[in-house]
Amino acid sequence: MRSIETDSRSVISESGDQISLKYFLVVEEVIGASRIAFECYGVRVEQVRNGILTQAQCCCITCSMDKIFSLLKALARCSVTPVTLADVVEDWE
Repeated sequence: MRSIETDSRSVISESGDQISLKYFLVVEEVIGASRIAFECYGVRVEQVRNGILTQAQCCCITCSMDKIFSLLKALARCSVTPVTLADVVEDWE
């Protein structure tokens, strides 16, 4: 499994804390039933707030590069955090 940072955001929380968010493409190689390897794509979100790192990851969401980049753009545009990542991905699918 490998990951590639695709975007980052800096936002201010309701309490005035600085929050840094990073968005990653997660790539897994999967061996299918016919012994053919293919790539499956997921996402990871990392958040740093008050020096504390929090992260969440959703693996193997799609095999479509176009779809996963569309999701990654939406996550960054909406400043999705690790806490809400799973719900957002579930609704997206």
